[in-house]
Amino acid sequence: MKNHITKIANSVGPALRGPGIKGIAGRGLLGALVALLMLGTLDHAAAQGTAFSYQGQLENGGSPANGGYDLRFSLYDVATGGTLVAGFITNSATPVSNGLFTVVLDFGAGVFGGTPYWLQIGVRTNGGGAFAALSPRQELTPAPYAIYAEGANAAGISGTIPAGDLGGTYGNIVDFSNSGNSFTGNGAGLTGVNAATLGGLSALNFWNTSGNAGTAPPGNFLGTTDNNPLELHVSGIRGLRLEPDSRGLSAPNFIGGYVNNAIQQPGSGGDFIAGGGVGTIPNLIFSNSSGVFIGAGSGNQVGPGVNDSVVGGGRANTVQAPDSVIVGGYQNTVSGAGSFIGGGGTDGTYIEGNSVGGQASVVVGGLNNTNTGYASTIGGGLLNKADSTTGGYFSGGATVGGGSGNSASTDNATVGGGVLNKATAFAATVPGGSLNVAGGQGSFAAGQSASTTHPGTFIWGDGTQAFSGADADSAFNALASGGVFFYDGSNGVHIDGFGNNNGTLDFGIKFGGALDSGEGIASKRTVGGDQYGLDFYTESANRMSIAGNGFVGINTTSPSERLEVNGDYVLIDGGQAGDGNGPIDAYIHRRQWGW
Repeated sequence: MKNHITKIANSVGPALRGPGIKGIAGRGLLGALVALLMLGTLDHAAAQGTAFSYQGQLENGGSPANGGYDLRFSLYDVATGGTLVAGFITNSATPVSNGLFTVVLDFGAGVFGGTPYWLQIGVRTNGGGAFAALSPRQELTPAPYAIYAEGANAAGISGTIPAGDLGGTYGNIVDFSNSGNSFTGNGAGLTGVNAATLGGLSALNFWNTSGNAGTAPPGNFLGTTDNNPLELHVSGIRGLRLEPDSRGLSAPNFIGGYVNNAIQQPGSGGDFIAGGGVGTIPNLIFSNSSGVFIGAGSGNQVGPGVNDSVVGGGRANTVQAPDSVIVGGYQNTVSGAGSFIGGGGTDGTYIEGNSVGGQASVVVGGLNNTNTGYASTIGGGLLNKADSTTGGYFSGGATVGGGSGNSASTDNATVGGGVLNKATAFAATVPGGSLNVAGGQGSFAAGQSASTTHPGTFIWGDGTQAFSGADADSAFNALASGGVFFYDGSNGVHIDGFGNNNGTLDFGIKFGGALDSGEGIASKRTVGGDQYGLDFYTESANRMSIAGNGFVGINTTSPSERLEVNGDYVLIDGGQAGDGNGPIDAYIHRRQWGW
């Protein structure tokens, strides 16, 4: 600003007179023109543009000129010769009266920058011929007040300086000490600003793109001090959002990934969405939650009022109970506290989500498995179910290892696998196979199409027919239509291993399906007569015994000879005894011999 005003002021100087110009008469003038050039008062201010007034005097033959003349003005960088700097400015038909004339010259902005210039003037009669250059050129020198303007104190300047005139550079300190001073704009033109001058803080109080040292909290941190979220954007899109704890418990929420991932308020704190979310399917944590985590994936949710639960990833998984976990998978749901789903829910084509509604229960994977039991487990498979009661020690604990369509529907019941097997009684077990039912407490059903309702009963079916075994508790039942074989049994097959038989068929080998048909073989194991022998029964009565010493008794359990028959007759190879129809090989009646 100073230099600009100074150079404009340099156009005002003392009056100068040029010598007469020879040869002008030949161009239509009566005699030589002598120009007496005088500069008048500068009528210019910074707000009025770059034009200034110039006054001069023309003489014709030593006398003041009168009439109209064409005047041409230009600027050069030296007194003679040199380079044309600005011009030409032509003032046609300029009126001259008694030798005096006044013109307004405007060489445009940016011309007067502090460099010395000389004004060249050309003159001709109005519209006639070429311009004659007046000599010498006039040096543009400062007027007194222009000299003052070079060092003028800003306090002496009144009015508003146009923004366009505040140009140039400032080599010395510019002090704006008024607290009311302000600047607007985006600061794009600011360079070389020292951080120490911002807010009265030192450079150590600002974060540098090349890193900082000595940033240990709580004295140093990057963040906010009010109750508003903090966001980090990339490519103009939110990539990370930190939200304050609306409960006032100093546990901020962390939201990463998709811009529409959200933790709903009020009452949420310490929740974490690490990433994921896509398109119109965000990951969501609902209100009044605490300590909840969603790792990745899309469409995953943690329901309202749920604390300390996790969804690791996958798609469309939902946790609706506290202290629960879904690792991944598709469309899985946990609604029981302290429960777990590992994954599954899809095979890449079909979507069949798993669900856990029981407390402290598990579905490891698979498709469309449902666990509503207490502390129960489904390992995997398809369409399996586990259910049990919800309280008390030794309650719950139903288990389905895998397979398809299996169910363990009461406390501590187990189905290992297979197809369409059921364990419906306490501690009942189906290890596998198909269509087996263990319906008695502690029962065991295996093979195919085997079922029992008796407690403690073992049943094996071979699938040739529906098989339910004997109507007895704690029984061992096996259907093997191809036969029963035992191989390499060096210790044999033992009946009544506890040695509890005291002369009945209850601990022996029975024939037929009916429990009371009475045919069988037994051995008395307790102390007394006929111990360690073999007893043969029909209609549940002991008909023959072989004693431990090898004696054989018929109708006696204690034979005293190698063969002892207890009865009225001995018939050998004959017809019906006593009918008289023969043939009779031997017939003995004890009364005949006096027995």
